[in-house]
Amino acid sequence: MNSPAPDLIARTKRILREKTTAWTPVNRGYTPAERWLATTSSSGVFVKCGVTSLTARWLRREFHAYGQVKGSFIPELVGWEDDERAPLLILEDLSQSFWPPPWTRERIDRVRECLDEMHAARPVMPPFPAIHPLGHPQRQYLHNFTQREADRLAGIVPVQSKTRPGILAAKSEIGGRPIAGSDSAG
Repeated sequence: MNSPAPDLIARTKRILREKTTAWTPVNRGYTPAERWLATTSSSGVFVKCGVTSLTARWLRREFHAYGQVKGSFIPELVGWEDDERAPLLILEDLSQSFWPPPWTRERIDRVRECLDEMHAARPVMPPFPAIHPLGHPQRQYLHNFTQREADRLAGIVPVQSKTRPGILAAKSEIGGRPIAGSDSAG
């Protein structure tokens, strides 16, 4: 697919109040949501459209998060349309941004600053059980998912916390320093 459906182009134009001049598909992501980079005369944007009932629901949650979380670590929310069947989220295009490696001390320090900023953010978000009530497939999936598997997939090396025995804390692989926000002292 070299360009989105005419309806998606028209909706994007209406939200941006500007005509798009080029569209590039983004063929990656973790869901079947439709993703595009769109160019206008003044900027570029990332366009994401929920195309199934599940991706539509997740996109609404993502929009809620963008409305609550602010900081230098998150793309700017450019536009939103809560279409009943196919909600549309438009974000700042970060595709031309720098994505390490290579890692330098300065870049590592900047990531740590962003992590500190992120951990200091206090968004108003619904609790997990409100989003995933009993019987919800995601809640059952997480219930069956062991801590060991979660740690393995996340690349976390568990270390015993000295301040809270019995609780696992994550330790950064960069210089052995604790991850921002963790209580791990090593």
